[in-house]
Amino acid sequence: MRNKLTALLSTRSNNSVAFGQTEGELDGEELWSVEAGNKRVFTQDVEGEAFDTAVTVLIDLSGSMGSHQGSNSWHAQCAAIGLGETLDALNCPLEIIGFHTVFESHIREANPTRNQRNDSITYEVFKAFDEKYKRVRSRLGTISGAGVNVDHEAVMEASKRLAERPERRKLLIVISDGQPNDECVKAWILSDMLRKTVKQVTSAGIEVIGFGMRTDVDCYYNESTGATSVRIDDMNRFAVSVYRVLKQRFLKGRRQGR
Repeated sequence: MRNKLTALLSTRSNNSVAFGQTEGELDGEELWSVEAGNKRVFTQDVEGEAFDTAVTVLIDLSGSMGSHQGSNSWHAQCAAIGLGETLDALNCPLEIIGFHTVFESHIREANPTRNQRNDSITYEVFKAFDEKYKRVRSRLGTISGAGVNVDHEAVMEASKRLAERPERRKLLIVISDGQPNDECVKAWILSDMLRKTVKQVTSAGIEVIGFGMRTDVDCYYNESTGATSVRIDDMNRFAVSVYRVLKQRFLKGRRQGR
């Protein structure tokens, strides 16, 4: 994954010379063809495409993700390592964050109100923007699931951190295996808040891709919210599928001058 994407984007970023142009710098080797009516005897310098992008990977660490080899968290770990290796080779600013909500009985007893999050959200920063990937990549081996997931708050928090980056293009990748869940808040409220949050984030200019691990997430990451969703059922192909989507997104954005 790293080698393919690095080679592809590096090639597109290199400066080059376009031959056979109708204006520009005269190409001495083509002067002989002027008498035959050829007007394309000029060259032009073509500037490579700048890779001005910052990426955040946000991973659901709820209990359903599991913690053993072959579990969803294990496959998310593999994908995070693949993205880390690839984007580090491209010198692309990267942040990898996990989130889950940990049960705290003393807080629930003090705040028995329904439809209010009573447990604190824990954020695991596996790799921050200002950290060298090679120095912290061992942290990715600790990705595992526990607790529940309040997605909209995590998406907003990760987006705020991403929005502070100076890069022109910002991409948020969300990896999850189910719907938002908190025992103290009704499911429809959490779902509605996630849709509103994703729409707010994309409206601010951040690109969002939601990857569903054996589950549909298109009710949150869709055209109406300005995002994109990808469902992956074969977990053995998860990292490869993430790479392919990333490749398409990078090339698409660069052709559009984003």
